[in-house]
Parts: sequence; structure tokens; C-alpha cells
Amino acid sequence: MSEQVFSSESKSILYHLQELYSLVKTSIVLIGIFSLLWSIFTPQILTYWIGMFNLDSEAGNLSIYAPFNWLEIKWSSSIILGILTAVPIFSYLLLRFTSPGLYQSEYNWLKFALMANSVLLPLTTIMIWFWAIPEIISLLGSVSELENVRTSYDAAEIINLALGSTWIAILSIVLITSLTMARSISTSEDQYYWTRTRLVLIFSGLIILTIPDTFDGLRIAISILLAYICIKISRLLPVAKNESNNIQDVTAFKGRTL
Repeated sequence: MSEQVFSSESKSILYHLQELYSLVKTSIVLIGIFSLLWSIFTPQILTYWIGMFNLDSEAGNLSIYAPFNWLEIKWSSSIILGILTAVPIFSYLLLRFTSPGLYQSEYNWLKFALMANSVLLPLTTIMIWFWAIPEIISLLGSVSELENVRTSYDAAEIINLALGSTWIAILSIVLITSLTMARSISTSEDQYYWTRTRLVLIFSGLIILTIPDTFDGLRIAISILLAYICIKISRLLPVAKNESNNIQDVTAFKGRTL
């Protein structure tokens, strides 16, 4: 028989919704604060990163075709950095919020997943900016050389490519985690498919509406392809099993505190 452990004082759904709203509001405020702090250093960071592209002066150079785009780029970069900085804090708040309703096995799995995301997201960002994008630019430069044609690169477009790729990676990792979590806590296949459909729709909408204009013409294709890949990956990842009959599991649940 399945047994779920509750606190001695029952709390209403409205109370939990208010607590969830407070968590989301706190996370948004933290992202805003971190974004403002990062905005002080973002121009220097972008200048340093652009300086990494060692382009031969005879083969090509970096140009700015729309200087006003730098304002958008600066704040987009600051927001991305703010989100990455707030992820560990948000993970802790989310774990604290969900822990009263989880069995020990579920709690351990969620804790591991959130910790992994806190490490994986920054590492993925570093790999995109310092390896993937320079390699792409170098490859494109080598295949597009024409005789007597001087190659120029739009610095703003290069940064937008990096920002869009980073944002896509962040959303993909979050979707994979959410789908795996949904598979773990769903009590039936119908419930999982219901949740999966809505998560994929939210993800696809964010991809289509928020990635930079650099990806125009590919928004729908990218969203469909990534949604398919994320679903496949989430099905391969292990999930926590509800071993509610295990007395030790329930006992550990009772004594657990954050």
C-alpha cells in the first residue's frame, strides 16, 4: 500500500501556491540584481572575448554595422550571466520547497539533478563561448574565402550567435530535467504525456519568441528538433523509484531537514 508522509499540520493548496509564487518572485529579483551587477563588467568581458578571434588582417576583420545593437547585446549578456549566477540559489529554494512532498529516493534524485544543473549550465556556457563559437567562425572563414574579396565579420552577429546558442542550451537542459522529473513523479502514462506536452509547448514557445534574429528562418525547426532530442534524452535518464513500502525510506523522510 502506498504511503505518503505529511507534516502534522496540514496546509492548504493556497498556502503552497503562495509559497511557490514567493519562490518565483525571489528568483526573478535575484536574476535582476545579478544582471545589474554583471552589466558593469559585461562590456569588458565581451571586448576580451572578441579579442580572442585572431583573424588575419589580410583575410578578414571584425566590424560593427549597427552600433546601437550593442545596448541590446550588453543587457542580453548580463541577463544570461544573471540567470547562470542565480541557478544555484534557485536550485536550493526549489529543493526546500519540494522536499516536504517527496520520498527520500525522490529527494535524493532531485537534489542530484539540481546540483548537476548548477555545474552543467556554466560549463556548457564556457564551452559554447570559448570553443564552439570560435571553431564555427574559423570554419566559416575557411570555407567562404573568395579571391580578391576581403572578408569582414559582424561582431554583433557573432555575439548574438553565442547568446542564442547559450540560451538554447540553458532551455534544453532545463527541459530535459523537467521531463525526467515529470516521468519520475507521474502516477500514470497519461499523466506523464499530459505534463510532457505542456512542457514541450512552453519550451518551443520560448525558443521561437526569444532567440536572437540571427536564427531567423530556423526558429521552428530548432524548436522541433531540440524538443525531440530532449524527450529522447529524458527517456534514457534514470528516475527515482517510489518505494513507499520501504519503512527505512519513510523513516528517513520523517527525519530529513534542509
